[in-house]
Amino acid sequence: MGPGMAVSGMGVETRKLVPEIADAFRRNGLINFAAAISFLIVLALVPFLLFLLATLGFLELEEVWRKDVAPELRGSLSEAAYRLLDDTATRVLTQQEIWWVTLGFALTLWQISAATRVTMTALDRIYGFHRRRGFLEVFPRSVVLGLAMGTAVVAAVVVVRFVPLATGDLDGAAAVASFLGRWLVAAALLGAGVALLVHYGSATRQTLPWVTVGTGLVMAACIGMSILFGLYVTYVANYGSVFGNLATFFVLLLYVYSSSIAFLAGVQADACVRTNSS
Repeated sequence: MGPGMAVSGMGVETRKLVPEIADAFRRNGLINFAAAISFLIVLALVPFLLFLLATLGFLELEEVWRKDVAPELRGSLSEAAYRLLDDTATRVLTQQEIWWVTLGFALTLWQISAATRVTMTALDRIYGFHRRRGFLEVFPRSVVLGLAMGTAVVAAVVVVRFVPLATGDLDGAAAVASFLGRWLVAAALLGAGVALLVHYGSATRQTLPWVTVGTGLVMAACIGMSILFGLYVTYVANYGSVFGNLATFFVLLLYVYSSSIAFLAGVQADACVRTNSS
């Protein structure tokens, strides 16, 4: 099929669809929404890490940090940065102060729910709902959806990053099968989170058949960027200088920002396909 091929089952020509998606993306100001979402997500990382470490301490799982997490981080950070991080983590793990758990979780949930509220406003723009919903109208749903999406992301990271610690080193076909299996499970988890967010986040409730088109686009983009980010962190980044660490932080920001753009672009494509096929 040529450049005017139709989206499967939709009767929508990609040659006409792509410029329409780009124009709708610009018209709805989605690039600004993506910037706000990524900023709030990055802000949530610090309280989340404090909450995670404090939880490990209360569960008396300090060995997880010492034997599994810290050795991996040591090879990815400068000696000074690693000592600072290890001292902070050890202090949080051993003090077992409840406020690290409660405050860390509360701040994380607040930031994630704020990112979700921005996302819900973007979804309203995409699906043509122009009335701005009030804070009390969206807050309860943003907390639930933010918690669901955050859980899906954390579960995906655990599957991709920490399952190999349990399986040990694999070779040949087993290593390839493990890599593909872990990423497929991660894609399913992220896909479920995206579907819930799009279905319940918009004021104009979207049916699941229309979610799947955008979800597929989002998953393909996000998984590709995640693999590239992992390769950069593991093989390219230079942690021996302050400039290398700053570059890694910049790449992290770029990764989160690009993922936010991919998510909104996928949902916008989903909406344009529905409009053209109706």
